[in-house]
Amino acid sequence: MAKKATRQSIKRVIVEGVLKILEFEGRLYHLDRCVTCNKEIENEVSLIKNFLPTHPNCSNLIPLNKKDIKELFISKSTINLYDEIVDILYSIVSKGF
Repeated sequence: MAKKATRQSIKRVIVEGVLKILEFEGRLYHLDRCVTCNKEIENEVSLIKNFLPTHPNCSNLIPLNKKDIKELFISKSTINLYDEIVDILYSIVSKGF
């Protein structure tokens, strides 16, 4: 991870590392259902602590494109995400792991 941090944005390295840890621990949720209301999530998703998926209106957080986040959860790579999205994901991580 230290070698990656010298070549890549530290925020991206941290987000990717957290995703890998959550998957290893079996705590990386699918984006199908909101953890607040348990209803299906369609196009937009918001993420709370530990990247738990919610509807944007259930959590009052910034909506993210579900397709982009799903790809992130599969690949564990932020390469296809804009810096603004990585900043949002990093702020989720910084609130507690």
